[in-house]
Amino acid sequence: MTSDIKPVALAPSSVAAFTEAMRGPKGALDAWLEDNNEAEVRAHVEAYARAVAEHNVKERDAEIEALRAEVELWRHKAAIHKYRRERLAEALRELVALGHPRDPAIIAARAALRDHDQEGKDG
Repeated sequence: MTSDIKPVALAPSSVAAFTEAMRGPKGALDAWLEDNNEAEVRAHVEAYARAVAEHNVKERDAEIEALRAEVELWRHKAAIHKYRRERLAEALRELVALGHPRDPAIIAARAALRDHDQEGKDG
């Protein structure tokens, strides 16, 4: 193709014919190519490529936004989990401070607090 070809404005019916030829039976595109000059073919191919690229970008952007929203949801859930874990640890500490050291509930509370404190050191 030569570089001195000027862009051609595409009529909607022309775009529909090109799209139909591309998706049509074998040979339909060849026939369409023979019926149109080089400038028209170039314009249609470029317009088609732009439309495909724009569609792909829109899909990708939508997927990225959905993933960002999911990340925010998980961050929120993690913050709530951390808050609840700290409140439970406070309640267990109060229970241990008030209870008898040999009480099975107090022993279990101490074990849970050891696990909690170890998680805090690890992460």
